[in-house]
Amino acid sequence: MKTKQLCALLLVAVMAFALTGCIGNLYENALTIDGTEISSGLYLMAQFTAYNEARSKVEDAEKDVLKQKIDGQSATAWIRERAEELCLKYVAVQRLCREKGITLSYEGQQSIEQMMQYWTYLEELYTENGISEGTLRRYATNEELSSQLFMALYGKDGELASPDSEMMAEYAESHAHIRYLIIPTTPLEGDADVSGDVNAAVQDLLLLLQGGKTLEEVAVEDLPWVYDLMGRTYDVETAADSVTDSYIGYEQDNYETYTEEFLQELKAQSVGDYGLYAYSTTLLLYQKVTPFADAEEFDAMRGTVVSALKTDAYEEYLRSVYEAYPVNWVFGSRTYLSPGKIEY
Repeated sequence: MKTKQLCALLLVAVMAFALTGCIGNLYENALTIDGTEISSGLYLMAQFTAYNEARSKVEDAEKDVLKQKIDGQSATAWIRERAEELCLKYVAVQRLCREKGITLSYEGQQSIEQMMQYWTYLEELYTENGISEGTLRRYATNEELSSQLFMALYGKDGELASPDSEMMAEYAESHAHIRYLIIPTTPLEGDADVSGDVNAAVQDLLLLLQGGKTLEEVAVEDLPWVYDLMGRTYDVETAADSVTDSYIGYEQDNYETYTEEFLQELKAQSVGDYGLYAYSTTLLLYQKVTPFADAEEFDAMRGTVVSALKTDAYEEYLRSVYEAYPVNWVFGSRTYLSPGKIEY
């Protein structure tokens, strides 16, 4: 009798897997976090997210991620730990938002709807990894709620907000504020190499700036002939509008756009100094200027500043909440829902 029952159970399991054709369906739930059940699909979404993070951390993203190491441990172990952490964070965000009365905003809903428009293109990849459209929407909703919770804590008048003056000073210490012109070095048509002439011409523009001209004056009066060297058209009427501004962090995750040497030179420059930076087929002619000329400028950038300065603090805050949550795995689920089954 027991043998027949066992065979029947095995047959049901095999049929369920054969009918679904993807991972994550043998177990309805993967784990329980402090009494909250985490479905297999939701766990697989967290694991897939962790896998994508791992691809940016391994030495060679073109090679098999799972055969490499991250921070001294196997990528598989790192992905499992990160996936569990993402599930813990998911539960913490859900609970904190309920406690604080935070519901999905109209902007957040619009962002999710915009993302879900791409489901047609994502469906095959996600379903192969046991992730349904509904699961993706749930996960994205939690991410949007997390963003709202973050701003409720650290944004203007937030529970854990720092004074504006303190944030402005800290951001200015780690970022340069520049006004600049972007100048190409190649012609639109033909294969003539004029980059040497263009570079020399822009070096002359730098001398004009250092001699007292403004970026707007150079854009209108002197840049047209540089474009002539490349056979490019140039609109003098709108030239002054091409001067724009940006903030550049002195330390970056990678140095693909700006070299570490350039960023150190930029940091050493004083407000008012001009400079020139070449990357790819483009030249950046810039002036370092005062960060946050007024409160209005800071308000316009508040979200960017808060995100740059407080994201780590936010993650630590969440960790202080969810590190007390007990985690109980459904027997066998962690092995069955393995990173080794990820399709990419």
